[in-house]
Amino acid sequence: PLPSTPMPCARCGMAGVSTMLSGSGGAGFLGVITGLAGRVLALTLWPVPVPLKGFCAWAAGLSLLAVLGGAGVGALLRVKTPARLRTLYFWWNVGPIMFRYWLAKRLSRSDTDREARYKKLHKIYAPVAGRLVGELRGMFAKVAQVAGVVGSMVPEEYALEFRKLQDRAPAASWLDISRVLSEDLHAPPERVFEAVCREPLGAASLGQAHLVTWRGREVVVKVQYPDSKANLRADFDSLQRFVGMTKPQELPMIQKLRKQAEGEVDYTAEAEHLRVLHEAIAASPEFRGAVAVPAPIPELTQNRVLGMEYLPGHRLDDVLKDRLRELGMEPTTNYKNLLQHVGLGPSTDEAPTAADADSA
Repeated sequence: PLPSTPMPCARCGMAGVSTMLSGSGGAGFLGVITGLAGRVLALTLWPVPVPLKGFCAWAAGLSLLAVLGGAGVGALLRVKTPARLRTLYFWWNVGPIMFRYWLAKRLSRSDTDREARYKKLHKIYAPVAGRLVGELRGMFAKVAQVAGVVGSMVPEEYALEFRKLQDRAPAASWLDISRVLSEDLHAPPERVFEAVCREPLGAASLGQAHLVTWRGREVVVKVQYPDSKANLRADFDSLQRFVGMTKPQELPMIQKLRKQAEGEVDYTAEAEHLRVLHEAIAASPEFRGAVAVPAPIPELTQNRVLGMEYLPGHRLDDVLKDRLRELGMEPTTNYKNLLQHVGLGPSTDEAPTAADADSA
């Protein structure tokens, strides 16, 4: 029979981990420290059989992880900014998933066995990842949308979940949008506009668009989500750490997306680009009657709000999907198959590059 003396220390260490993960930081730390101290005493003073040594080593390892994780949580909670809380929420959800994959890799007996274990985990955690991205939105949604198109970035189960974000990115509450409008236009939306449609025309990773009536005509206001700029930095910091640990070969793609996204939160520059494009199209005999570009509205463009003309019509993604069907392709096809279809893509055994993704 195994000696019973060391078992309380192992149980205490595991309880410390459980308590830490459930959110009781002080009690968790106490359990962890007691577990670590008990393990040292047990292995020093009592002859412990090898199986129990292995168990205690696992308990101590998990306890140490809990200590480090708890220290990180404590450091993050010292500054309770929305960006830091997002970072905490991301790792709180992603950390256990990464551990399950690491455990599957350690327990696998062969490459085939490892892939089979991974497949089971993909089915379990792909919907979880999709929901997490939907909750966090921001850059997580933008990168997930790219990952859903670029076939090599994530397993197919995850890509299928992320592709859903192309069609139905979650919208922010009207309360958040109204607050941004009030702050940047210096008056409540009810005073600025004669009518406001609270249901967004469309929602994206950084903001959403609403149809409003302003000075007797229908126009569109594109509103950036609160704290988008701070969240962008925090999100990409988390993403770069995550990708660096899981798929470091994709880091150049993430860095390129970061650089692009940092320009997308500058609505003043976007309004200027829109003005230049509108005027250039309007002055072109070739494109004037075929292409419509909304003109920006300077009075409604301030900081996180971009006002523009309303152009009724079909959604661009619906038109593109119809065009793909005309070409004999399914709208859910990934970018690699699309490029191969037109003779521009890599061969099936080549990994896609960041430049390929930009082309797509």
